[in-house]
Amino acid sequence: MILITGASGSTGSYLLESLLAETRMPIIAWVRQPERLKIRYHPRLQIWTGGLEALETYQPALNQVSHLIHTATCWGGPETFQINVKQSWQLIKNLNPHTCRQIHLFSTASLLGPDQTFIPQSLQWGTDYIRSKATLHQRLIAAQHQGQLQIPISLYYPTVVLGGDPQHPYTAAAAGLKDLPRWLQYLRWLSADGRFHLNNARDIARIITYRLINHLTAESIVLGNPAIEINELIQRLLNLYQIPAAPFRIPLKPALPALTTALHPLMSNWDRYSLRARHLSYNSIHAATYQLPTDLMTPEAMVKAVTQKNLNRSFE
Repeated sequence: MILITGASGSTGSYLLESLLAETRMPIIAWVRQPERLKIRYHPRLQIWTGGLEALETYQPALNQVSHLIHTATCWGGPETFQINVKQSWQLIKNLNPHTCRQIHLFSTASLLGPDQTFIPQSLQWGTDYIRSKATLHQRLIAAQHQGQLQIPISLYYPTVVLGGDPQHPYTAAAAGLKDLPRWLQYLRWLSADGRFHLNNARDIARIITYRLINHLTAESIVLGNPAIEINELIQRLLNLYQIPAAPFRIPLKPALPALTTALHPLMSNWDRYSLRARHLSYNSIHAATYQLPTDLMTPEAMVKAVTQKNLNRSFE
């Protein structure tokens, strides 16, 4: 039996759909608001309500769970540490190690440095969301080293996740794309150095489904398509929206020291760290790594999939 927490979220909804299609296993979707589920009726689907705080209610049934896919998270606010640390830890501890074969747990790439190891800055300076993920990460690693955790855990560190359509909720990053053409009118005049990874919630679901079906060994994985330079991304998006390039571009790098000094009172330690780490890239895993079919390897394709625009353009 597969238990998916956060099944009404963007990644969770794609996962629920994928696992129902690709496996024959019973599936539990654990959500706070069942009315948000697009799939509510299926012969192999159970729905648990009440969120992670209802753990005691479902404790007996946890003994039947063979795979936990934990996507549920709180992005900020007073419940962040309660959900992301305390309740998540209680859920993991209450699984039966004789029944549960593997835990698939979602974290964030913000916890990792260039060598893909944990960075203490995430625990010290991060937002509430990042610090909560860092706290749970450290607790899990310590428990593994001390032999307190007998169930293998695959830790997933997503980078920037796009995704969403009329049948799936939009990710936080995708929700802002509606204003992208307007911002490109300004961004086309600027030149910025740095890089980052993009990936799509639909491809993430394909990867987790593949790993679960094929019983792949538990490991820590950064999820993301190959890194792309900021200037290249801007140019490709300009081409996508058929916006002409500016006659010249103003480089931001020479102005960064002065801007950082001027904005210092408004910047957090995490903001300053992120600015220094803008060239960070990872040895990331994506759909093509497992030779999975995908049409979401390019930023153009991902933006088009999310915005649902007919741009009359062929994509790579």
